[in-house]
Amino acid sequence: MDEDVVRPSNHQYTTKEDRVERGYNNWLYKSNAGHQTYGTCDICFDSGPVMTICRKCEHDQVYQVFQFGEVELDSTTLANILERGLKVQYACQQYNWERAPTRPVTVKFLQVAVGYARILTEEKREQMFNNLYDMLPPDPRCWSTKKYIIRDYHPSTYESEYIKDKDVVRPFNHKYTTSKDWGNRGVDHWLYRSMAMHQTYGTCDTCFDSGPVMAECRFCNKEEQVYQVFMFGNVELDSSTFAKRLGREVLQQEANREFYWKPPKARSVTVPFLQTAVGFDRSITEKEREVFFNNLYEMLPTDTLGNKALVEEEGMGSEKESDSEDE
Repeated sequence: MDEDVVRPSNHQYTTKEDRVERGYNNWLYKSNAGHQTYGTCDICFDSGPVMTICRKCEHDQVYQVFQFGEVELDSTTLANILERGLKVQYACQQYNWERAPTRPVTVKFLQVAVGYARILTEEKREQMFNNLYDMLPPDPRCWSTKKYIIRDYHPSTYESEYIKDKDVVRPFNHKYTTSKDWGNRGVDHWLYRSMAMHQTYGTCDTCFDSGPVMAECRFCNKEEQVYQVFMFGNVELDSSTFAKRLGREVLQQEANREFYWKPPKARSVTVPFLQTAVGFDRSITEKEREVFFNNLYEMLPTDTLGNKALVEEEGMGSEKESDSEDE
């Protein structure tokens, strides 16, 4: 029923009013999963229930909510403007994920969305883009000012151009997040050193280069292609260790880096996706690929929901446990 569809109150983008209301008046009240009802595929731009598999792309491509600056765009309105159709959500749909990640987008990315359907005339494309542009907020960054990422950072006293090892935010075991990471409070919380509340480094999900989270990938050279944290099951993988085990150099974060975004959501990955990461570099031998994959496999948890079952199901080998930690 339309009354149970969760979407921004103005049917364009989230506003301060959406966020500050509590109880029955909160815009997310009708969703136990704490997100919009519908999302959009960032490959084919089809729309359907958030976190479900795209009916056209299939594989691990899911419908996501698009985030422009600090606001979420209304996925239902986006679908109507793009005339892509909307896969309706069943009332009985259940969920087993944490709050669905949003997909940061830019004006350039929205131009790509409009241009995806090659059968459209130039006039129709222009009309669609104008309609998309009209649903955007006047200034996506207007709700906040930039702040330094490193807690207590001051340029005159930090004495380093790049972030120091002690300020790099990553899981304690240098593999994946555990209850220890999330259970601690105050200065012992694993995200304490980050004012932006996220890992310091991330990975590009296209070329698998590594660098500062939310920074533009230096090799893809596309504004909307940024370094993201990978999530396997219900844990975040350590981006620094991920890069090391792929034999990649991490682009260091400058100490004076600022941010204006909310904590970026992680990119859900699977074992087949990790195979893709290993196979991306065509210059390595089959034996080297096997070593890289085994190294990645050993950093995965063995007790998180569904991970062992997924590995066995995909035929990727027997269960393994790592007894060493990456320093």
